[in-house]
Amino acid sequence: MIESLPYTRDSDGSPLRLAAAESLAGATTVASALGTSSAYTWLTMPACEEPDVVFAATTLPCVVVDRSLLHPPGGDVAGAVDAAAKVLHAATEEAPSP
Repeated sequence: MIESLPYTRDSDGSPLRLAAAESLAGATTVASALGTSSAYTWLTMPACEEPDVVFAATTLPCVVVDRSLLHPPGGDVAGAVDAAAKVLHAATEEAPSP
C-alpha cells in the first residue's frame, strides 16, 4: 500500500500537506509509477473534495483508509490489509442470480 501525499513547505520551512485534488492527483501519478511492477500495489487516498479527479490519475486500485490500516493495533499490518481486502472483495462481488 502506498499513500500518496503531496507536501510543500510553509514560510517557516515546516511541511504543509496539500489537500487540493490537483495536488493529490499529481502525487498519485508519481506513486503509480513507483517500482518495476504494479502487481500487489494499492494506493491509499486521503479524503478530498474531488475524489474522481484523484482516482482518474491512476489505473491502480485505490482505497480511502486511515492510518489504522497501515499502523494497526498490535502491529499486524499484513493481517489488517488482508481483512480490508476481504471486505473490499465482498463488497464488489456480484449479487447471486435469482
